[in-house]
Amino acid sequence: MKKKHLAYIIPAKAHQGLSIKFQGQQKGFASLGFQVKSLLLTQAAHGGFIQRCLAYLYFECKALAVMLRAPYIYSRYNPKAFLNNCWLLGLSGAKSIVIEHNTKYAVELRVLKQPVAAALNTFFLKMFARTSLKHSVVTEGIKEYLISYGIAAKNIVVIQNGYDLPNIKAAIDTPLLEKIQAFKKEVKKVGIFVGSGFKWHGVEDMIQLCERHKIGLVIVCPKKIDSQSKAVLNVGYQPYKVIKALYEQVDFGFSSFALEKNNLEGCPLKAREYLCHGLPVCSKIQNDCIEKIPQMKQWVFNMAKDPKALQALITKTHDKKEISDAAAQYLSWETQLKPVMACLSDARQAR
Repeated sequence: MKKKHLAYIIPAKAHQGLSIKFQGQQKGFASLGFQVKSLLLTQAAHGGFIQRCLAYLYFECKALAVMLRAPYIYSRYNPKAFLNNCWLLGLSGAKSIVIEHNTKYAVELRVLKQPVAAALNTFFLKMFARTSLKHSVVTEGIKEYLISYGIAAKNIVVIQNGYDLPNIKAAIDTPLLEKIQAFKKEVKKVGIFVGSGFKWHGVEDMIQLCERHKIGLVIVCPKKIDSQSKAVLNVGYQPYKVIKALYEQVDFGFSSFALEKNNLEGCPLKAREYLCHGLPVCSKIQNDCIEKIPQMKQWVFNMAKDPKALQALITKTHDKKEISDAAAQYLSWETQLKPVMACLSDARQAR
């Protein structure tokens, strides 16, 4: 069967977790019969202001060239990617396009105090509403958010974030391994948080919770975490090969704890990453979408619904292989992207 050409455009800087997501999505689209031509904004993330501007302009021009050659386009939404959004609007009548949304940017940009980007977000979402562009979102709440800007519900498909394990071997140096093993001897169980440490991750809440339950918390985060708690071991930024080795040493993972406190919606990649590595998840999201996957629900312990969920997690025995095998089947990008493939096909037929 002849493969369909898909332009895969990511106009956003990628941290380590997002890079794994993008690799997984490309693999998923390829498994579904697409020949993927990808373009990720990487060069524009480095250098001085002028160098970054020139690199960004180069990226945008190259993005247009890639889009023009492909009948199908999948692009991650970024309100700051001015030209990329203009290209999507201009090509809306000629190409089959799906735009991915992962957050309520109006709220996030307000929290981050970026009024210019917030104004661009309002402008582009209202312009998208005037077209037949298709949109993928990771929660029902983000769908309602897009509808509030006038985007038709029929043009929105809800999917969850997926995860595919990268083909990278675990590796950790002896001093760090010894530090982890010594830390484990001081506590009953050990949880891990891997992330950027933004306000909506709720790291402070996790620390307080671990102190109350005499649980250890390993934090893998590029930001400095100001905590003198004996319940915390902050190992700073680590490459994926080390994180993979850390997963083998801990008992469970902490997902986002303060999304709803900050009026945000999300479908945390970290929760899927933990599950794919065989770790049960402790979350604090009232509408945690991963619980909607029946085969995965038993390994998600949601404190927003049950204040005793963490206690239940640490008193149970969990089979890491059973969890990772289920996650590989039900959380793979090939599985999660099937509705998007249907959406792209519908868009092409509508033209």
